[in-house]
Amino acid sequence: MTKNPLTFNDIDPSQRDNCASGAPYSPLAVSLQGSCEDALADEWHNVGEVWCVTLWEARRNLIGKYGQPVGNQLILQLVTDGMNLCPLNPTFIQARDAILQADIVNNCGENWFELWAAFVKRGMGWFASGPPSRTTTGIAESFAAPPCAPNPCQD
Repeated sequence: MTKNPLTFNDIDPSQRDNCASGAPYSPLAVSLQGSCEDALADEWHNVGEVWCVTLWEARRNLIGKYGQPVGNQLILQLVTDGMNLCPLNPTFIQARDAILQADIVNNCGENWFELWAAFVKRGMGWFASGPPSRTTTGIAESFAAPPCAPNPCQD
């Protein structure tokens, strides 16, 4: 978080903290003159950066659990399968849920905690909500973990 402090709120123009955590950080490296970013919160690249850093967190968690080759391949598979489970133009929350669903389908939810930890860390926790995908205004960030893990493959 000291290298990239962005969270879900940072894509909402009404909530963005341009100097989040005081870290000298610039999402697009366009404002090299200071420690704060003045680019638009809802600009495509800034929005994508929040999603990307969340997926990097998930990848790191899976590599920590399985090692680099397996963890890396697993996150690639879950994100790809999650895209197949998403509606057209998904919101962050719909894409999050699709990746979690892909893990349930593929692995009986074995990576529930590792995946949720990444989403929770970046503000897309259990109670997070967001607007339709055509806008980024109206985000409700949450750092809450889910109350329990599913057990879909238990007899």
